[in-house]
Amino acid sequence: MMASARILQVGIASEPDVVTVRQRARQIAGLLGYGVQDQVRIATAVSEVARCAYAHQSGGRAAFAVDQDQLRVTISADGASRQPQAAAELKSVSITARRLMDDCSVAADAAPGLRVELGK
Repeated sequence: MMASARILQVGIASEPDVVTVRQRARQIAGLLGYGVQDQVRIATAVSEVARCAYAHQSGGRAAFAVDQDQLRVTISADGASRQPQAAAELKSVSITARRLMDDCSVAADAAPGLRVELGK
């Protein structure tokens, strides 16, 4: 069984960081051989979760890894919630991410912060 190999980690501390996370998601998906449609799906799902994490939590980051021929993206934020409706928006965003990705798990109850794992 092959262990997960981390490719890149990007901090999410500003709006431009959210854009960078989207761009890196698409670039990495392309380098891993995903088709254009899957690249767009991956980039969209990752950027929506990253945007939500940035908007509602501090200390966000996106980590990209490959695990058994599957792209794994973990978006986490360890800081305090900035807005009370964060959990509701994260639930909505995770529904979208589940449609675009093969795997999506959300741990929003990890105090403080959140953790979303995406796989394709």
